[in-house]
Amino acid sequence: MPGDAAVPPLSRPVVATAPAWESFPVVNRVLVGHLLGLLVERMVRAAGGGGGERGECHGEAALGTG
Repeated sequence: MPGDAAVPPLSRPVVATAPAWESFPVVNRVLVGHLLGLLVERMVRAAGGGGGERGECHGEAALGTG
Protein backbone atom coordinates (compact mmCIF):
# COMPACT_ATOMS: atom_id res chain seq x y z
CA MET A 1 0.00 0.00 0.00
CA PRO A 2 2.60 2.62 -0.92
CA GLY A 3 -0.02 4.96 -2.43
CA ASP A 4 -1.90 5.38 0.88
CA ALA A 5 1.06 7.00 2.67
CA ALA A 6 0.32 10.47 1.23
CA VAL A 7 -3.12 10.73 2.85
CA PRO A 8 -3.20 10.79 6.65
CA PRO A 9 -5.98 8.75 8.22
CA LEU A 10 -8.83 10.59 9.92
CA SER A 11 -9.23 9.69 13.56
CA ARG A 12 -12.88 10.79 13.62
CA PRO A 13 -15.39 12.24 11.21
CA VAL A 14 -15.25 16.02 10.78
CA VAL A 15 -18.36 17.73 12.15
CA ALA A 16 -19.37 21.13 10.82
CA THR A 17 -19.39 23.58 13.73
CA ALA A 18 -21.12 26.44 11.90
CA PRO A 19 -24.34 26.30 9.88
CA ALA A 20 -24.19 26.71 6.12
CA TRP A 21 -24.38 30.29 4.78
CA GLU A 22 -27.72 29.56 3.10
CA SER A 23 -29.33 28.73 6.43
CA PHE A 24 -29.13 32.38 7.56
CA PRO A 25 -32.00 34.70 6.61
CA VAL A 26 -31.35 36.97 3.61
CA VAL A 27 -31.55 40.09 5.80
CA ASN A 28 -28.69 38.83 7.95
CA ARG A 29 -26.60 38.03 4.88
CA VAL A 30 -27.12 41.54 3.50
CA LEU A 31 -26.25 43.07 6.87
CA VAL A 32 -23.06 41.00 7.14
CA GLY A 33 -22.07 41.98 3.60
CA HIS A 34 -22.60 45.66 4.41
CA LEU A 35 -20.61 45.45 7.66
CA LEU A 36 -17.74 43.67 5.92
CA GLY A 37 -17.71 46.40 3.27
CA LEU A 38 -17.44 49.07 5.96
CA LEU A 39 -14.64 47.16 7.67
CA VAL A 40 -12.65 46.85 4.44
CA GLU A 41 -13.17 50.54 3.68
CA ARG A 42 -11.85 51.54 7.11
CA MET A 43 -8.90 49.19 6.81
CA VAL A 44 -7.95 50.69 3.44
CA ARG A 45 -8.21 54.23 4.84
CA ALA A 46 -6.12 53.28 7.89
CA ALA A 47 -3.47 51.75 5.63
CA GLY A 48 -3.23 55.03 3.71
CA GLY A 49 -4.67 53.58 0.51
CA GLY A 50 -7.43 56.17 0.25
CA GLY A 51 -8.41 56.85 -3.29
CA GLY A 52 -12.12 56.15 -3.15
CA GLU A 53 -13.78 54.43 -6.08
CA ARG A 54 -12.16 56.54 -8.79
CA GLY A 55 -8.75 57.22 -7.33
CA GLU A 56 -9.39 60.54 -5.58
CA CYS A 57 -6.72 61.61 -3.14
CA HIS A 58 -7.39 63.77 -0.05
CA GLY A 59 -10.66 65.21 -1.36
CA GLU A 60 -9.32 66.05 -4.81
CA ALA A 61 -11.31 65.22 -7.92
CA ALA A 62 -10.27 62.20 -9.94
CA LEU A 63 -8.31 62.76 -13.13
CA GLY A 64 -10.47 63.64 -16.11
CA THR A 65 -13.49 64.82 -14.11
CA GLY A 66 -13.36 68.37 -15.45
